[in-house]
Amino acid sequence: MSNVIIAVHGGVGKEYTGNVLDRAVDEGFSILKSNGSSLDAVIKSVTILEDDPDFNAGTGSNMRLDGSIEMDAAIATSNGMYGAVAAIQHVKNPVIVARKVAEDTEHVMIVGTGATIFARKEGFMDYDVSTEKARLRYKDAIKQLNESSKHKYMKKFLDTVGAVALDTNGMYSAATSTGGISYMLKGRVGDTPIFGAGIYTNKNGALVATGIGELIIKKLLTKTIYDDINLGDDPDTVIKRHINEFTKDIAVGVLLIYNGNVHNLSNQPMSIRVRSDSF
Repeated sequence: MSNVIIAVHGGVGKEYTGNVLDRAVDEGFSILKSNGSSLDAVIKSVTILEDDPDFNAGTGSNMRLDGSIEMDAAIATSNGMYGAVAAIQHVKNPVIVARKVAEDTEHVMIVGTGATIFARKEGFMDYDVSTEKARLRYKDAIKQLNESSKHKYMKKFLDTVGAVALDTNGMYSAATSTGGISYMLKGRVGDTPIFGAGIYTNKNGALVATGIGELIIKKLLTKTIYDDINLGDDPDTVIKRHINEFTKDIAVGVLLIYNGNVHNLSNQPMSIRVRSDSF
């Protein structure tokens, strides 16, 4: 008997009530049911979220302080594949470019202008990811910044998106994509493309994180959680312990598949969709 499973999240910080998350998980699950790879499944799910302006990834990504949009994305599998892009601009689906980094180069991450140049060479066309919603968030951020000398993290919008899956061959995969947080300096890179921070895979599972990237990086959150679980600790207990290390005003969430079971926890609203089957 084979077990397939996929779980998709739309970001921490706000409950999502639309139907795009359902479509994302359903299309990823369809790939798994057709004996497709977990990598194909998670990338399919994440590209659907990147294409929807309600999510902070791809189209709809947050603007930085200078008004530009730079995005991060990564993919990883339990058989050793890993690829990422950071601060990439003017591409529709950064997560697919991240896969190209893994498949078509000897690198694991390409950043900034180099990532955009690489995408063009791989055939990705110039694409404007800005939206009216992003422009309104940007205006609000600048207004708040002018009213206070202390940077505040904007709330009431969805953060980094991600997906994890297990296929019929027993391979775990993860994919994640983000437009970052408000009040970002140009060139800022968060946890999303950093293996062991915003994304992690190993032989027993796959994890993605969402939230304030700087603190997730400092804790190497996904690898630390995986290692604690792999020592024999209960997955839900481990995730709760690490999530509780963040103060309530610092949004953070984790989505995990470990030994074929889904686990997730966040300290602010985080929408999850899961599909699984045995056959």
